Amino acid sequence: MVADFPTRLTRPSHPGSVTFVGTDGVQRVELAEHVPDWLKFAPGPDGSPVAVVKVVRLLSDRGYSLRSYAADGDLLWVGLTVPTGPTPRPAAPAAPVATPRPTMWDRAPEPTGWF
Repeated sequence: MVADFPTRLTRPSHPGSVTFVGTDGVQRVELAEHVPDWLKFAPGPDGSPVAVVKVVRLLSDRGYSLRSYAADGDLLWVGLTVPTGPTPRPAAPAAPVATPRPTMWDRAPEPTGWF
């Protein structure tokens, strides 16, 4: 038997904002209209979309993970681990007369995305 799939996925209305919580506990609120649908909605227990109102970034020994919560506090999904950054390469010995130029590995990581 072939299932009947809707031709257009209907999304519920969103409460209007998503709070992003960084690993340091700092919170930032974004208007839902500025957040892409894949981040402001997550599948509920029955598979239908549920509005996400909070996204928390957690630090683990393997990197960062994201957890999204509904307005009632229910955990909706846990995102994949995002590596904390590239592993620094071993430094090559500097030429005796030249001053080494800074590389991307010498800079502090810059914030990305909503965090």
